[in-house]
Amino acid sequence: MVFEVGTRLAAIMEWFGSLERERRSPLEEHLPKLEPPTNLDASTSLAAVLWAEWVRCGLRHVVVSPGSRSTPLTLGAAACEGIEVHVVLDERSAGFFALGLARESSTPVAVVCTSGSAGAHYLPAAWEARMARVPLLFCTADRPSELHDVGAPQTIDQRDLFGGAASFVSTMDADVWHAASPRVATRYWLTHADRMWAESVRDGGQVVHCNIGFREPFVPSAAGLVAGAHWAASLGDRPAVRTVWGRRAPTGIMEEIARGLSQRQRGVIVAGWGAQHCCAELQTLAVSLGWPILADAISGVRTTNSGVVAGYDLIVRAVGDDPTWRPDGVLRIGAELTSKAANRWLADANVPTVHIDGLALFQNATRQDCLQICADPADALNELVVLLAEGDRTDSVERQDWLERWTTADRSTQRALDADLSDDGALDEPWIARTVSGAAPEPGSVIVGASMPVRDVEVFARARDHVRVVSGRGTNGIDGFISTAWGHAVGSGEPTIGLCGDLTFLHGAGGFPVLERLDGAGDGSANLTIVVIDNDGGGIFSHLAQTRLTDLFDRYFRTPPAANVAEVAEGYGIRTRRVRRRAELVDAVQEATARIGIDVIVATVTEEDSRQARARAAAHVADIIAHQHPG
Repeated sequence: MVFEVGTRLAAIMEWFGSLERERRSPLEEHLPKLEPPTNLDASTSLAAVLWAEWVRCGLRHVVVSPGSRSTPLTLGAAACEGIEVHVVLDERSAGFFALGLARESSTPVAVVCTSGSAGAHYLPAAWEARMARVPLLFCTADRPSELHDVGAPQTIDQRDLFGGAASFVSTMDADVWHAASPRVATRYWLTHADRMWAESVRDGGQVVHCNIGFREPFVPSAAGLVAGAHWAASLGDRPAVRTVWGRRAPTGIMEEIARGLSQRQRGVIVAGWGAQHCCAELQTLAVSLGWPILADAISGVRTTNSGVVAGYDLIVRAVGDDPTWRPDGVLRIGAELTSKAANRWLADANVPTVHIDGLALFQNATRQDCLQICADPADALNELVVLLAEGDRTDSVERQDWLERWTTADRSTQRALDADLSDDGALDEPWIARTVSGAAPEPGSVIVGASMPVRDVEVFARARDHVRVVSGRGTNGIDGFISTAWGHAVGSGEPTIGLCGDLTFLHGAGGFPVLERLDGAGDGSANLTIVVIDNDGGGIFSHLAQTRLTDLFDRYFRTPPAANVAEVAEGYGIRTRRVRRRAELVDAVQEATARIGIDVIVATVTEEDSRQARARAAAHVADIIAHQHPG
């Protein structure tokens, strides 16, 4: 039995009149109305945001099976303008009814039920939808974490309720409203809703499971319900993050992006890992726009071409929240930057980001993306270059000054680093990162370990041509580094340098007994030089809050290894050299990269020397930029 209740709360919405919403450019001020009314609770707000955002994406139908825990979802759907709510008493019938609606409309349909075994009755419909490519959004209410595994009624593990039928599973939590802030929670819910919608429409149609934990109270006041629906609707007339799938993005979308980019005089291009497949196209677009490229060392884009900014981490630390450095638009290719400071600077600027994501990784941790193009990045960038050339944009003095500001700051930063890190003396980690990444022969590769090495390389490495810098940023782990680096050396046939910390080296040393037999060329021609930063383990923790734990820090976080790195390498029969001075390291790297096989160079440093080197470099750059751009 189906009850049509889509207009039940229409009269409530009339209290507020019509909502005037202007169509926004993709590079307009991003989500300026995130602060919610003060009389909203977390559950009501989450439901209001979820439904309003899905309506902006194209949702028209919601199928509800009655239940208590799902009350916020049910009332939120009923209060949301643009949704037709259908009530179906049992979940099995509800699932198949939604299947029919979605197949008929070729648009995702949402299905809502309470906690416990109720959602399990959707499984037959979910499998049919998966196999027939019908887009369905299954929304199951859940109990909060403290009621799991304690015998609370109507409580099961719902996270894998649909098994292989669901192509994407998301867990949303109303608690972020209190744990972070309403503003952070709203951005989180909006972008999460958009991700789920994007997953449901990919490849013709997919099953998405959204599991949401709610705490009591479930029933808001009438005023709160109305305020929530009105506020969520006022966040815009389009989704916070629109996602476009396909080998090529639609021409209309690309034209919209080109118009938005051409109107911005002070934009930046952000190149993260994954951008290496479209380096030439990105350089051409940067010239067309007159925008600087903030290029991560592992992006494949940090070359000596004009407009590439290698020292952006130190620059943004120096300029802070100075409004004269605030960009008015961002185009990102690939993943987010390694630098937490740079990502935070972009997020604090609240600048919307157009993201061309050829790998469909959905890397949007800062929640700044407003348009995500999951298409071939080279094709997309070439099309933008053509569209910009066909437009009526003229180069402005402001645009030229903006680019010159960044390139001048970067040249000054590189000169400062050369001065600070040039003289001979004891080794420190910033000097090692700059020197080793600059020592790879051309063509060649530098494989960088997780933790501090990849961060120091991002901050201190020069721009270079014909040298790839690679790091395992999928999970950011320290395991398997040596075997991975040897795989790069054998696969590329080029001189390869691995740079890692002592703990990373010890984790991967077990690969040595078999590695040198795995030379794919068959002639023993592969070359790998591993530079190990021996800082007595766990150096990254000295940059985190754990360092304040005093007596507990060394025992539980720094964890100095009991093994001697050089002796471990020698024990495996690997050519090994210990160095403590800068000139020694330069000589050792030159010798090792000129011969075949594996060499290990153990560079001994102290954490204090490295800390001081980082501080000196940051202070020097900040002083230079303050004099170049006072005020």
